[in-house]
Amino acid sequence: MTGTYTPHPWKRLEAKPLDSDGSMSIDIVGRNGEFIAQLQHQLQLEDNANLIAAAPDLLMALDGLLTRYESICEHRKIACDMKVVNAARTAIARALGRVVRL
Repeated sequence: MTGTYTPHPWKRLEAKPLDSDGSMSIDIVGRNGEFIAQLQHQLQLEDNANLIAAAPDLLMALDGLLTRYESICEHRKIACDMKVVNAARTAIARALGRVVRL
């Protein structure tokens, strides 16, 4: 797996007021505090921020699981569930900015 992105772990900071209207924003930062993203004015602000902050770890975990799954299938000489394999490969490719034709 190759890709260039801010090294993990990423973390979300506490929500802070954005405007006097009560809207909030949450910043996502890298391990050295480098700015990655800011989410604003979203109904699912907290959940989206958590998901974005976990993205690098999820990508690494999925890549590792896919590699292990394919290795087990090969070792046991059984067919892997290609629907699962293709879904994982597609998700990894999208995360790395590759063009995916669905």
